[in-house]
Amino acid sequence: MKKVFWSLCLILTVALVSCKKEVKPEQLKIERFDTELYQILINPGSSSAEEKFLKKYHDFLPLYLSGILHAPQAGRMQTMEALHSFFSDSTLMKVYADEQHRYKDLSALEKRLGEAVSRYKELFPKSPLPKFRMHLSGLSQSVITVGDYVSIAGDKYLGKDYPLYKGYYYDYQLADMQSDRIVVDALKAYLFGKFPLTKQQNLLDLMVYQGKIHYLLSLLLPNAKPEQLFGYNQKQWDWLTKSEKEVWLYMADNQHLYSTDPVLEAKYTGEAPFTPFFGEASPAKVGVWMGYRIVESYMKKQDIPVSELFQQTDGKMILQESGYQP
Repeated sequence: MKKVFWSLCLILTVALVSCKKEVKPEQLKIERFDTELYQILINPGSSSAEEKFLKKYHDFLPLYLSGILHAPQAGRMQTMEALHSFFSDSTLMKVYADEQHRYKDLSALEKRLGEAVSRYKELFPKSPLPKFRMHLSGLSQSVITVGDYVSIAGDKYLGKDYPLYKGYYYDYQLADMQSDRIVVDALKAYLFGKFPLTKQQNLLDLMVYQGKIHYLLSLLLPNAKPEQLFGYNQKQWDWLTKSEKEVWLYMADNQHLYSTDPVLEAKYTGEAPFTPFFGEASPAKVGVWMGYRIVESYMKKQDIPVSELFQQTDGKMILQESGYQP
């Protein structure tokens, strides 16, 4: 009996060590589009350096021009003129200086992203791996994706107390403008691009799709607190865990799950200070979290690889086979 007891202890110890095993990070470097662009602009006359820059970022520049600068795509001369004009703004230069100071060293970010990419590689060994850049957005889009590249707007993550944010963003938006949101936001943007929503008939389909993305995110970032994956604080997370059954019954009783109303969808899954149906104490995107809970139950019951999960596009079927009961 004693021998059996020690055997069980050994098995348990090995299991616990395995769970805590550190992943060897994929070696990656975040390309500094922001820094390289500024250096090109303050050192005019080097046509070879300019040409090299334009060639390196040929895929990204059209999106940067249209999405950030709101400038039409044009030839080389017009492109450089638009970039010069953008970087000539004194306020933007202050933001740029603060962003460069805050994100002078990206080694910690690269390590966390590298660990997540390593886990992604294990789950999807035949898939191309994400690559990362950093740009200056002028307080516009936080993340831009093009192909397998994800570009992060460093000036959107300078902290909720950053002076230039005040009066420009709502309080609930400021909560997401912290440096610890970068890894989650970058990976989430990549996953939304890699696994687009291909079939949606109702709110449930959208909830389950969002749930899949967040479920995969939880596998890529197993050491992150669950609330961080959704952008919630502890108080909001506590509300969700205590109100799960109430929320589910409300959605079912009001036949919201199979609604095709886009306004209703936005209320359950869109950015907002709270979810309208449940009062100001509730967090936003309650439907996204409920979708995650359904997918989590489905994966526990079905025991299938995550790659197969993304082949299932029928939200109703996933709900039925999940056995989800809050």
